[in-house]
Amino acid sequence: MPVGDRYAANVAFLGENYPDLARRLTGNTGPIRPIFTDGVPTDIQIVDQRLYNGDARDIVVTQVQSFLAKPARVGYDANSFSSDSLVSRASYINLRRAMATHSLDVIPAAPVVRSGFMLIFGIGLGYHLKSLIEAVDVEHVVIAEVVGEFLDMSCHAIDWQEIHQLCEARKTTLHVFVAEQPGRLAGEIGALITEVGTVLLDGVYCFRHYPLWALDEAYRRTVNEFPRHIMARGYYEDERKMIRNAITNLHKCDYYLVEGSFRPRTDVPAFIIASGPSVDEAIATVKEWRDHAVVFSCGSSLQICLKHGIIPDYHVELENVVAVKDFLDHILEKNRHLFPGDKFDGIKLISSVTVNPRVMAFFDEAYFFFRDSSVSTKCLAEGIPIMSAVGPNVSNTAVAVAARLGFGEMYFFGFDCGWRDAKTHHSKDTAYYTAEKHKVEEAKATITVPGNFGGEVETDTTLDWSRDMIEQKLRGFSIKAFNCSDGALIEGALPLVPEGLALKGPVLDRAAILASIRDNSRLFKAGEFLQRFDMADFVAEVDAFSEAILALIDRAKAEKMSFMAFHGLVWPLVRDLHKSPDYRHIGSMFACSTMAMMKLACFFLNRVEDPATREAVTLQFYDDFKALHEEMLVDGRQVMEEARIMVEGGPEPEWTKGLQTVEGTTY
Repeated sequence: MPVGDRYAANVAFLGENYPDLARRLTGNTGPIRPIFTDGVPTDIQIVDQRLYNGDARDIVVTQVQSFLAKPARVGYDANSFSSDSLVSRASYINLRRAMATHSLDVIPAAPVVRSGFMLIFGIGLGYHLKSLIEAVDVEHVVIAEVVGEFLDMSCHAIDWQEIHQLCEARKTTLHVFVAEQPGRLAGEIGALITEVGTVLLDGVYCFRHYPLWALDEAYRRTVNEFPRHIMARGYYEDERKMIRNAITNLHKCDYYLVEGSFRPRTDVPAFIIASGPSVDEAIATVKEWRDHAVVFSCGSSLQICLKHGIIPDYHVELENVVAVKDFLDHILEKNRHLFPGDKFDGIKLISSVTVNPRVMAFFDEAYFFFRDSSVSTKCLAEGIPIMSAVGPNVSNTAVAVAARLGFGEMYFFGFDCGWRDAKTHHSKDTAYYTAEKHKVEEAKATITVPGNFGGEVETDTTLDWSRDMIEQKLRGFSIKAFNCSDGALIEGALPLVPEGLALKGPVLDRAAILASIRDNSRLFKAGEFLQRFDMADFVAEVDAFSEAILALIDRAKAEKMSFMAFHGLVWPLVRDLHKSPDYRHIGSMFACSTMAMMKLACFFLNRVEDPATREAVTLQFYDDFKALHEEMLVDGRQVMEEARIMVEGGPEPEWTKGLQTVEGTTY
């Protein structure tokens, strides 16, 4: 086909089938243009440089062959799904047993069957696309490009309809994203992965076509998100703990409610103290300027503040675990000279309503908020603005809370989001060093990121996620932030060495500021909030979810359904829980473990090559999957029934004491 005709045909095809892409076509005007050899596009001119510096057709042959010989892939680590959850542990053991029954004792590192994704970064002239798609068997092909003009160039060189039809013939879905900003491109890819199901990431292929900073950055951001996509996002026992804690706290405590809506901005600065190692050098600055700012301590950083004679105005907690109470016991014991009683007098607690019920006894005044993405919020906070973006750790929580309370100018101390020395991973004045029970000798890094004051900082998935979430808040909440931490660079927060801090204005009228916050927060007496609910409705929702999920499992077993086909039924049910009129509140109590078990099954089943053996292991998985769901559902129903009885005036269940019940876990 003549080049001019091919371009016109591609424009017509894209306009009909990929209209968003068609709108990106520029008509080849500008400094980027194709280079032709004997009437065929072989390179791309970019101002005074060329993309390939040779014949692209020959170059991609070698490039694709090298990739296929040793493809860049990311696979699951099955151990990461079974840590704290007895349900996930049982599923893991069942799958290992089923594999062993068929003498499958050696598990390949990468899947040996059809995988979920191939990500191709870079279009260029597009000569590599057909070969890759023909060679790699996946459910989804994702093509990503940061140079919009390269889409134009490819329309001279390849037949996009042929690429589309090739994917159709292989029952593969084709997705093409073009975005100049690396963050946006990575975000669009991440949104797709979430939409079709993170389970499919096991064994993802990642191909890079040409070197360019923007494309490399989009690749880096996408790949760095994989651990967060892959990890188990919650589990049944944790959700059960949160609904139990929330109901207990609302039933037994007086508290003020902090809603997720934003209060009018104040010009009062906020110091937010986290527990990164650099806070040890910066805490003297906090003490010097303490009277000019409202001070928030976060989790273990309360110990740092008190060690240096700084009494925070607010102490923020997020986690629901028993260890929070243990940390506070440890901190109180070390500061009896400041607090001779059994409370942190003068410090106000702000926490998720899911915090362990024994934490409130340490404080005279408590403020609760409903955090996002928990079953307690879905059940109890309908119609109430929730406190979004509070995770993954308590320093994030403090930023989100302070912004909602009206603080628009914030100074971050100990927001390292990593470390420069693996043995110095937290402040030396935290329980990670001062309490034998909680000591951590050395942190383990998985990522290296730019430092706030130059150089590089080591971090892990959770702390890097924390950094990313802080950046999102700074952008979304329009916060004027100063990062006084010698840790990871936080985009949107101006690096400020602690010694350079100088606040204008007089000493704060602290009492008036705190009184204003209290007066604009609604007070609820113990049990008052829960009177709006008929707890029997939640029991009925457990029954409805039970019927829905067990029916899918029974269907899969009866039809001897492949795992991928089963995933195609289960994931939409979980993804769209919020749309269900029958179980939109309570379904997430179980759905996290549902998907954790699905990821475990994906890991093992993707590594069984023989179809008959894979079917046998799959059918055994369906039996075990059903049995574990039945156990969860019976237990969850009992929790909600006990809650109903208590709220209606009956006895308090044992779980209202907030005690640890299973040794070696967080619950």
